[in-house]
Amino acid sequence: MVQAETEELAPNSEWSHALTDKLDAGAVGFPLLAYDEIDSTSDMLRNMAQAGAPEGTCIVAGAQRRGRGQHGRTWYSKAGLGAYFSVLLKPHWKRSDMKWISPMAAVAVAHAMKSLGLEDVTLKKPNDIMAHDKKIAGLLIETRLGKYTSHFAMIGIGINVSHKEDQWPEGLRHPVTSFCMEGINASCDEVVLRVLNTLDQYYRQASMEGPEFLDEHWFALTGEHPFDAG
Repeated sequence: MVQAETEELAPNSEWSHALTDKLDAGAVGFPLLAYDEIDSTSDMLRNMAQAGAPEGTCIVAGAQRRGRGQHGRTWYSKAGLGAYFSVLLKPHWKRSDMKWISPMAAVAVAHAMKSLGLEDVTLKKPNDIMAHDKKIAGLLIETRLGKYTSHFAMIGIGINVSHKEDQWPEGLRHPVTSFCMEGINASCDEVVLRVLNTLDQYYRQASMEGPEFLDEHWFALTGEHPFDAG
């Protein structure tokens, strides 16, 4: 079913080009395909990755019918309220370094959000980004590993942008917030672009220097090291 969706759905060309034109030159976010509504950005990107999509491929959705979070939970993905996107990386890293993909992505998203004016941003294991102790974003990391190196890694990102107090479904497990609720006027496109550009910077540095430098950034946002037990 997902494969058929990949083949049949056409991206919103105008939106795709508008986002691409505003991206910094780099591997992350090129090519970028934006869809008005799909089942899941990560599901679509996985099929494309298995079919040989290049590194940097990014799928953006205005809404997701089956958005996914950690442990198979549903990610609330209504149109116009959040930034929903997935990015494909093909790092030439040692297999043992692939554990850093998740901390790298989380640190990049947190710093991108801080650069847009969000305050009191912290990280919560495994992949939650918090603002004033309320969840504002989450990541879903999927990797495919070879014997010695990686095949690819996918980073699925969901960020609450324009939600107001009365726009949440009932029965949420934890307190949540959004850019709007934090008093920050940011568009979904602006958030997507800032995250992609910031992720590219951290990915380039990790690829050139090794990912260990991320430890101090993670510690600054959590008060612990990324691979501490607990």
